Amino acid sequence: MILRLLVVLVALLAMGAALFLAQHGDPVADTQGGGETRSAGPAYSARDATLIETGADGLPLYNLRAATIDQTPPSDMVHLTDITMDFRDSAGVVWNLRADRSDVRQSSQSLDLYGNVRITGIPSGSKVPARIDTEMLSFDTRNEIATTHAPVVLDWSGQKIHAVGLFANLKDRRVRLESAVHGIFAR
Repeated sequence: MILRLLVVLVALLAMGAALFLAQHGDPVADTQGGGETRSAGPAYSARDATLIETGADGLPLYNLRAATIDQTPPSDMVHLTDITMDFRDSAGVVWNLRADRSDVRQSSQSLDLYGNVRITGIPSGSKVPARIDTEMLSFDTRNEIATTHAPVVLDWSGQKIHAVGLFANLKDRRVRLESAVHGIFAR
């Protein structure tokens, strides 16, 4: 899905870079004097990128925006910064995910998100938005499952629950807080 789009973007940018280098030569020579050349930087890099995956109905399943997307050889790891992702759950509810940065393996269906990670949306059957905040989170785009072992805060209807660890299946609309769960509900 979304990672297929990243792979296609990688391939297109790599082909463009290869054509450019074939026409202009590699401008960076080895500074050790060995006569070898080395890569000038990332295999590809994009700024203000938007990737959209649509469903069978033509509506966007995912809309990922990143300030930068970089992939440096020989690693297959793709690095994204300042990420915002909108996605629809199985009930058609649009959720928003944001993070400072992400690492994604090109062959993976999972985003590893870091720094100020936040998921917001209105759970099915509710009229009040819910928000999950943490410092790191893995999000499986195919199965719509978010997990973390880090501390989390679930804020729903002004009520906050603090916990360590989270398993959220957005397809089934289920959230499980793993341990050290603390919260006060006052009405």
